[in-house]
Amino acid sequence: MGRGEVASKQKDIATLKAEIDRLVNAIATAQSAPEAVVRAITERQERLNALEADLRAAQRAPAAITAELKAMRESAQRRIRDLRAVLDRNPDEARAVMQALFAGPLRFTPTEEADGRRYRVTGTASIRSLLEVTEGGSSRFTKSASPAGFEPASPA
Repeated sequence: MGRGEVASKQKDIATLKAEIDRLVNAIATAQSAPEAVVRAITERQERLNALEADLRAAQRAPAAITAELKAMRESAQRRIRDLRAVLDRNPDEARAVMQALFAGPLRFTPTEEADGRRYRVTGTASIRSLLEVTEGGSSRFTKSASPAGFEPASPA
C-alpha cells in the first residue's frame, strides 16, 4: 500500500469517525433512537473497522519485508561462505567447475548501500556443461559431489 493510499485511508477513517460522532449525538438528543440512524452507525462502524485493519496491516508490512530481506541476505551470505569453503578444499576441481558453469567472465561492480559497500555480480551461467555426458557415459566432472550438508532432505 503506497503513501497515497495510506493517507486516503486515514482521511476516510477521520471522516467516518466524525459521521459516527454526529449520528451518536443525533440519537443522544432524540426522544427515541430511530432505526435508520442506528443502521447508519452500524454500517459506518463496520467500514471504520475494515479501514483500520487495512491501515494496521499496511503499517506492519514494511517491517515484515525488512525482516524477510535481512533473513534472505543472511542465508545468502551463509551459503556463499559454505561455497567458498567447498571451493577452497579442491581449487583445481573448483576452477574447472567455475569455468564450465560460466560462459565468460564475471563482473563485480561495487555499489554503496546504507550498511556499507556491496558488489553486484553479473555474468552468464549455464549448467548444461555440468550435466553433459560423454559417449562413454561419464560426465566431465565424475569426481564432483555435494559436500556433507548440501544434500536434499530425504522424505520422512
